[in-house]
Amino acid sequence: MVKRKLGEEKGSVMVMVVIGLLVIMGFTGLVIDGGSAYLTKSRLQNAADAGALAGITVSSANSETEARKFTKLNAVEHGADETTVIAQYIAAGGTPTTVNAYTEAELTEMKDDLVDDLEDMTDLDIINTADEYSVDISGYTNGSGDNRTFKTTSKTLEEITEEVKNELMEWSGAELMNEATALGLNQSGWTTGNGKWQESKRNLCITTILATTKWHNEISKRLAAASGTNYKSLVIEMIAEAQIEDLRSEQKTTTPGNLDRLKVTCTRTVHNSFMSLFGFPNSTVSAFAVAENSGWAGDALPFINLDGYPSTEGEDLEAWNKVGPGDKERISNDDLIVSPNRIQVEYLDGITFKKGKVMSQIKNPLQNIVGVGKTVYLFSVKNTEVDNYKKKAAKELKNGDIIPLSDIVLLECIVTEEWNGTVLLPPHNVRR
Repeated sequence: MVKRKLGEEKGSVMVMVVIGLLVIMGFTGLVIDGGSAYLTKSRLQNAADAGALAGITVSSANSETEARKFTKLNAVEHGADETTVIAQYIAAGGTPTTVNAYTEAELTEMKDDLVDDLEDMTDLDIINTADEYSVDISGYTNGSGDNRTFKTTSKTLEEITEEVKNELMEWSGAELMNEATALGLNQSGWTTGNGKWQESKRNLCITTILATTKWHNEISKRLAAASGTNYKSLVIEMIAEAQIEDLRSEQKTTTPGNLDRLKVTCTRTVHNSFMSLFGFPNSTVSAFAVAENSGWAGDALPFINLDGYPSTEGEDLEAWNKVGPGDKERISNDDLIVSPNRIQVEYLDGITFKKGKVMSQIKNPLQNIVGVGKTVYLFSVKNTEVDNYKKKAAKELKNGDIIPLSDIVLLECIVTEEWNGTVLLPPHNVRR
């Protein structure tokens, strides 16, 4: 009985051998592929550490480039081996928030300053500013192009009378006859025998109507109103309203803490060898490191130089310079991240130029940044492109225009004067 049962289990050893081989192959796959993932993780961590430490020591404008440079030096290639490197600043004190750049109370206070700036401009500059803000002033100016002037601030009796007469010329015959009836005028000279209107008598009818007391008073009232009209003041008010509306739409991003931490994340896809035989997909391995710099790292100032820069080291350069009537070299609040001690410029999509000199809550950060002897960074239009951005040139800047990165360089500068509304900066080095 026992002999027969053992005979029925022939071949069971082969099954156990196959199972054993599969187990051995599985462990081999875990050792090889797991070891590869562990080694990759270790390399990525070393690279992330090096990238974060390198990136935090430079301007935020250069931090990602510097971080990628040092991750590569630590044996992490980019792109070809499916490794990605991301560098991003994080606020130590909280999450960034985006709100309107100006409160309604601030906008109300700004309007008087905007009006004052406009009143200091020439008439032609005011007219051109109206064009930049799409304010229709065609009814308040004479001439065209650079020959435009404001219309006179009063009208003659003849001009007002002609305006009223032209309005009556637009009336229908029935309307004129009704008005004549209301005024008690004899209409027999303006109609045919059966009482129908004669179009040929329109001028005579209108002249008679205008001679009545009612219409004489209407002309006098309009003349008095026109004599008190100041078209220049009216246009300035319209422009200021348009500027306020533009500022109302501007956004700002603020952080409750300082922008002093840089996070570098390295991610790579690890291709399985043995484990792929069992249907296991490739794995993704990531490592990150955060480096902190308690001091300001030299972020770019919230201005863009439009006047060119010296070609030699040590010559003075003025930032936030006046570039037009009421205009400073201002970067839009939409492109800024402001914290109590630092300012970042988001420049990857180009620099957004804004008209006017109004800035949002930058005075305190600038006073911390712009100290004598400190190194700062300033965006500037390339010297080869400066003439193209001047008035009437091909790239003349309008409100809200974007200056592409291809036309921009980053200047490394040393501060020579404390912040007082303008800054004198001698270039130390020019970087693309």
